[in-house]
Amino acid sequence: MTFLYPLFFLALASLAIPIVIHLFRFRKFKKVRFSDISFLRRALTESQRRSRLRHWLLLALRLAALALLVTAFAFPVKKGENLVSGRTNVYVYLDNSLSMEASSGTGTLLDAAREKAEALMKAFGEAGRFHVLSSSPLAGGGRETSLQDALNQVASIPAGGPSKNLSSVVRRVQQEISSRPEDKAANIVVFISDFQKHVSDFQTITWAEGTPEKWLWVPVQPRHRMNVTVDSAWVQPAFPGPNQAVNLSFRLRNYGKESADEVPVEIFVNGEKKSGSMLRIPAGGTTEFAYAVTLPAQDDLGVEFRLEDGAATFDNRFFVCLRSGIRRRVLVWYDDPATPVIQALATEPAFDVTAVPKGQADYSSLSQTDVVFLCGIQQWTTGLAAAIKDFVSKGGTAVLFPPAKPGSPEDHQAFQATFGLSWPGIPRNNPGRVRPASADIPFFEGVFEKTDETIQWPQVSVGYMTTWPGAEKIMTFSGGEAFWQRLPFGQGHIMACATPLSADASNFTVHGLFVPVILRSVMSSRPLPPLYYTAGRESFSYPLENEAIPNSKAGIQEEPVRWVNVQNPDLIFIPEQVHDTKKVTFFLRQETPPPGIYRLERAGEKLGQLALNAPGPESIPEYFSPEELQEIIQNENWGFTELLTGRPDELAAHVQGQSESGRSRWWPFLLAAACALAAEALFSRTWTWRKIQEA
Repeated sequence: MTFLYPLFFLALASLAIPIVIHLFRFRKFKKVRFSDISFLRRALTESQRRSRLRHWLLLALRLAALALLVTAFAFPVKKGENLVSGRTNVYVYLDNSLSMEASSGTGTLLDAAREKAEALMKAFGEAGRFHVLSSSPLAGGGRETSLQDALNQVASIPAGGPSKNLSSVVRRVQQEISSRPEDKAANIVVFISDFQKHVSDFQTITWAEGTPEKWLWVPVQPRHRMNVTVDSAWVQPAFPGPNQAVNLSFRLRNYGKESADEVPVEIFVNGEKKSGSMLRIPAGGTTEFAYAVTLPAQDDLGVEFRLEDGAATFDNRFFVCLRSGIRRRVLVWYDDPATPVIQALATEPAFDVTAVPKGQADYSSLSQTDVVFLCGIQQWTTGLAAAIKDFVSKGGTAVLFPPAKPGSPEDHQAFQATFGLSWPGIPRNNPGRVRPASADIPFFEGVFEKTDETIQWPQVSVGYMTTWPGAEKIMTFSGGEAFWQRLPFGQGHIMACATPLSADASNFTVHGLFVPVILRSVMSSRPLPPLYYTAGRESFSYPLENEAIPNSKAGIQEEPVRWVNVQNPDLIFIPEQVHDTKKVTFFLRQETPPPGIYRLERAGEKLGQLALNAPGPESIPEYFSPEELQEIIQNENWGFTELLTGRPDELAAHVQGQSESGRSRWWPFLLAAACALAAEALFSRTWTWRKIQEA
């Protein structure tokens, strides 16, 4: 037992007051002449004895009540367990994810976490063998080190690391402990975090081998649990072209329980401020902000959205990157005349189109192609079918038009055997008109101003009734059969039209819908890069221009793609990456750069630009409270786990066994003092009543 405020015992000097009062009763005696009282002398002696006993009992009760009250105010606590005992392996995990950049009142949560980590490590002292872990890779992190080196590692932990589930940290510590079975030193794990709910996956933790002697939870959490952030962003139309005006929309979400009024927002385009406004976001609700921008013909457009909500700052900036200048390489192989398709493709200058008869087709050119149109192929050979299958499986798109003269079933048997699909299907005369399956699907976004019955939809004279299982119907006949369909195959797609390109088969090739359908088929086959990527993803692919991949250039085959931060060019990041002919895949498993707009460079050549934003769950201010954490410890029956709250010096005192462990012990003394006072009052009143009765 120890006391948090021992100076209160100075108040015990006040015990002298009742002692003086009881020993020296300052009464004035007056002599009164009375008759002989010798017969009363025996009764008087007995009465004096009882009176003296009463006074001593009352004095004892009053002294006890006062002493117990002083002891209660000195705040007695049970002395904690001393965790510093000889050589100890101390694993310190310091959460440095983006959510730790929230304000703690006097700084960021990461600053508060560093202070507590340093105080705890100093409390263990030189007897500890330290292993410092964090969300970000550290130089020497996780390896055994001295106290001073561990303090240096904690001080160098950067902000903005990736989110790590609690279970993954536990598994890493278990592996470290289990890898040294001969080490008989005690193992203590210190976990310092804000305990966000989306990463605190307690239900998946299992303790078997590698269980530490002590697991200390140290929560650091923001003072105010509110936050306003950008939830998502999108553009309309979905398939914009060069020099086209688009609407860029942002959706803001308020995670607080109170309305966020007059939140200032700003739009920056390529670093230049373009717009500003004040928004109101209802409690727990959303609002949208739209900005009109014209896409460039070639280069990328970096847009930054800023807001000020007075809460977490790491998600007050949201980045998007718009691109329209991506070139798409198109092949047209034909047996029937393909003039309508070639003319439609020529309306888009961003397409590189090569059209040759099927007999002159070079299968090797498919490796440099995004889309191939197969117009009226009268006979599918095994080699052609295999080449198209390989092309589609690797991410290409094949668009099929049936021949004007279908020929015999054997002419298309190679296609059907290779793909397992019926082609061209069952012919049908005069199937009627066709129309979009829905004007609301992304494929047709921005194409129609109206879709009422006044529109004269294409009329088909000769159609083939073929609906592939699992295919998306883009246009349909009146009976619901597919007219234009798209089927995922491997990493690519197969698209098919149910009528030949001949004017005798339909008026589709001269209809106003034909050119948009052809152009959208190409654009959707190789979509633009996403507006933004999320830092929380372990990997993602970025589409590249084929001619921009310098693998074939002499001397730079092994040159990696470098990310150069547009806002801060000194910030350069080289992620783990894998290249192929059409894209580069980046892996962010170990380290993640801060949010921003990054220029992709390889050997001095710009490959593109991407926007990286903070992971969405990091912005949600939902944390396990200390009470909830204590309940989890009890429910999971983790007796080796202890929750530590308080100032850094209090945590250090706990480690050294100089503070309370569990509940304080002041209330029993306060209760005992109250009982003593109650007994004194009852005894005093009862004694006086008895004296009156005797009289």
